Amino acid sequence: MCQQQSPYFVHMVLTVDGERLPILMCREMGVPIFEPIVWSISELRGRQLASNTIQQALRSLIFLYIVLYRNKINLKQRLEEGQLLNPWEIEELVYICKSTLAATLASPTNLITLNPKKILSLEKARMAMTRRKVASDVDPSTAAIRLNYIREFLAWRVTQAILQAPVNKRSNLIILKEITDLALRNKTPQVTGRNHLYQRLGLDTETHKQLLNLIDIENPESVWVSTHTKVRNVLIVRMLLELGVRRSELLGVRIKDISAQGHEIKILRRPDDIHDPRLYEPNTKTRDRLLALSQDMFLQISNYLSTRRNILGARRHDFLLVANGTGAPLSISEFNRLFKPLQVTTPSLQYLTPHLLRHTFFENLCESLDKNGIPVEEWDPMLRRLGGWSDTSTTPSRYTKRYAQRKANEAMLSMQQRLKMKVSHNE
Repeated sequence: MCQQQSPYFVHMVLTVDGERLPILMCREMGVPIFEPIVWSISELRGRQLASNTIQQALRSLIFLYIVLYRNKINLKQRLEEGQLLNPWEIEELVYICKSTLAATLASPTNLITLNPKKILSLEKARMAMTRRKVASDVDPSTAAIRLNYIREFLAWRVTQAILQAPVNKRSNLIILKEITDLALRNKTPQVTGRNHLYQRLGLDTETHKQLLNLIDIENPESVWVSTHTKVRNVLIVRMLLELGVRRSELLGVRIKDISAQGHEIKILRRPDDIHDPRLYEPNTKTRDRLLALSQDMFLQISNYLSTRRNILGARRHDFLLVANGTGAPLSISEFNRLFKPLQVTTPSLQYLTPHLLRHTFFENLCESLDKNGIPVEEWDPMLRRLGGWSDTSTTPSRYTKRYAQRKANEAMLSMQQRLKMKVSHNE
């Protein structure tokens, strides 16, 4: 059965000066939608947000436009009449934002009919939606991101209508804006961070060793075929494990960023790089930084460069990682595919991702800092520097959960042992 196409999609445009401009398109008409273009350029691009962030915002608007499409809502006409979204339309919007796009499209009609003969109350609509089982719900944080972007867009859209409306109608639109924003805000999932049991952790020691054995260049059972692919993919996994870089950061590394003299590598921000031919440009999300390379890591890079020279087209640019065959800079989709054979052939690695290896790096780093006797209170500045986070970021705590849990368990067991000994002594 073919998967139903969304009536709206985000198209990325590459301009002559290297700027990536995401545009929300109407599939049926084959044309961009005007209001989201103006919003993304004036508001999002005006805040100097990366193209990937703007793309995420526009993908969130797809859910809003699906609701408008299914309920035959003309947003401009509604605002001219002093209306926006009805309560049941807000309920439908919140509901589908909590689902995958595929699950939303699987229902060919709107989830809440506008026929009052079928739906007698909003509460019945909520109950019907609660009973309905969706194939795949998204994480609450994803739903919150979608709804926050939609709230921001609707607030902007109503503001534009207020500026263009006659003076006598502006107060009603202002009230409408506040009511709709409050309704969506109250229905946005709150991400409390209370669920610590199932949060992402790095690889455990045994799985880490298993991964290193699997990617060993001498392993005859390697899941990768050609010499260049083997050497490149081994280098990728090792750089993720030993440098803690993100996927996008690694894809943006150029040969000139690697210092042979200092055995260092630069992780640099290059947004809208005119020399990057990839439509979906990998971007460094956080701060520029300089990372040290071990002698072994530097030899791995040198070994890869010797195989890279034999790839047709690789000499046309200086991006470190290239596609096998064409020699073009490795794309994000090609990067993701290299993990598939490991996920399929090895059950313990079925959830292996580049970001999981980043978690593993920071967990291993904490172990190293502990063994070297560095006080815990001195860790955060080091982790922030290596991770590219700001000086006040609390993000490092997300990557040190396993270490913190292990140390807490050790302290708890030690306490229990002391209490047991004390009780035995009293007896």
